[in-house]
Amino acid sequence: MAPGTFTINKRAITVQIENQSKAYDDDVSTDPALTWKIVSEQGLASTNDKLNVKLNQQAGEAVGHYAITGTFDNANYD
Repeated sequence: MAPGTFTINKRAITVQIENQSKAYDDDVSTDPALTWKIVSEQGLASTNDKLNVKLNQQAGEAVGHYAITGTFDNANYD
């Protein structure tokens, strides 16, 4: 009998960065916390899993729109 292979593939998830806003006050300390959520049908495989999400807001305090970008670091998810 020839040996077989057992493969575990990455779990596909979709992470959505949530929109944020504030009234103009030129004070970075009043910026709301940057947040995210998993929106894919399949969530994390375990409540113990961590995605290590890092979010960044484009710099600026004048009235306008600023991009929020992010990454996550967990080799088990794609």
